Amino acid sequence: MALVLGTKNTPWQLDLHDDESRSDSDMSLASEPLSDTVLAHLPPSSLEELKSQLEAMRQQILRIQNRTSPLFHLPGEIRNRIFLLAMHGELYHRLQNSRTVGPSRRPCILRMPAFLETSRQIRAECAEVWLAEVVVWEEYDKVKQAWCSLAAEEIRVLCTAKSRTTGRKTLIIEPVYCSVTKSREAVQTSGSVCPRKGMARAAHADVEIPHIRWWIW
Repeated sequence: MALVLGTKNTPWQLDLHDDESRSDSDMSLASEPLSDTVLAHLPPSSLEELKSQLEAMRQQILRIQNRTSPLFHLPGEIRNRIFLLAMHGELYHRLQNSRTVGPSRRPCILRMPAFLETSRQIRAECAEVWLAEVVVWEEYDKVKQAWCSLAAEEIRVLCTAKSRTTGRKTLIIEPVYCSVTKSREAVQTSGSVCPRKGMARAAHADVEIPHIRWWIW
């Protein structure tokens, strides 16, 4: 079987030899990779087209691997329970580690777990769970003097926003080791002139981990 990649003027054939006597794991790539010399003479448009084709093939391979994974053969309820336990464990581990390092060395405690990047399907199934069922983001409205929960899209914007002058992220976070009530009081009575402030906490009260105080600087 052969796959033809590349452009109309510069085709590149990838031969896949699959003997019936071999298993799928014995399948080998017989073609040689494109040399730097060949790639150097391709116009930018051809290189971009080749990259697009390779990325499409990569995504197709990932979809096939996902379909054959035992994890995705489990019922959705069981799979979601596994993901939820893994996310709570990740959050607990990060917050415990934040006690032993200085503020400048703290990782982004609230970023999504790395395992969400292993599969588009996992990310699609878990992203909303992480932002709604694992970590609840709340903002204190100084005008209304009330707390409100943030939606998933608002949280994404908050976490990725950067300063136009410095290029650094404007979100600052800090673990707080006290009750939800005291954490909220600390935010409300803060004399900081920051434009937005609030807190994030574990969605389930039985998860004994510190809360997160955040503000925009």
